[in-house]
Order: sequence, then C-alpha cells, then structure tokens
Amino acid sequence: REIEDHSGIVSVWLGRVDGAKELRSYMKEQYTDDDAPISEFAREFCLWYDHDFVESSVSRKKEPTVADLLRGHSYAESFRDPIVAAAKKKRIKDANAIVLIYDFEFDPKKPVCSESAHRLEGKLPRTTRLTFIGAVPYEK
Repeated sequence: REIEDHSGIVSVWLGRVDGAKELRSYMKEQYTDDDAPISEFAREFCLWYDHDFVESSVSRKKEPTVADLLRGHSYAESFRDPIVAAAKKKRIKDANAIVLIYDFEFDPKKPVCSESAHRLEGKLPRTTRLTFIGAVPYEK
C-alpha cells in the first residue's frame, strides 16, 4: 500500500494503559501478511503508517495533563494548544499514554483496511485502548 504524504500534519491519540510494557506490546510491529495491519494499534484503527514517523510514551505521573503527555515529543510546542483543546472537547481526563504519527492525517471516516467486520460498516470498534484526538498542523 502507498502511504499518502501529509507533511506538516500530526495525528494524535490518547488513552490509558497499564504501563510502558503494555504500550510497547500494543504498538509492536508484526510482519506476517502484506495486507494486514502491522500492530494491534493499526488493527484497532484500521490504518497504515510509516513507523519511522511514530512516537509514543506513557507518563509516570499519577494524573498527567495532556500538556504533560505532549512534553518531550518532537515539535509539540507547535501543536500543544489545539491538541489540549481537542482533548478537552472530547472529555479526555484520565489518559496516561500518547501516540503521535507525524506527516500523517488520520481520518476515522476513511478506512484503509477491509478485513475487519467493523470496517465493513465503516465504523471503528466501540472500544479501543486509545482515543483519536485529532490531526493538526505542526511546525519544525
């Protein structure tokens, strides 16, 4: 599959995991079939991405803010405010994990894989570990 270039856009997910080990497992890439998503994260959101542009982390703070979760990630200062606002709008309050994909614009209404039953209906599964917050511009 060809991955579209969306230079200057970062897609962001937030959620709660039990720790860094769980997030690593969730993001772990497994190469078994050219048409299958490469990780549990990719399967849940039915997406294809270039792993070279992915950053993820888990906060050790008991109750981190969205700004805390963004801290230390590439170019985060350039998109912190719109992501904090989007998370607030989605009522995200208890996240401790973040996944960012740079130069990628995720659109939950446009699936890229079709083997999942939920995708045949054009919907994401009812429950996912992470919540898609938004795709926003960033500056290097």
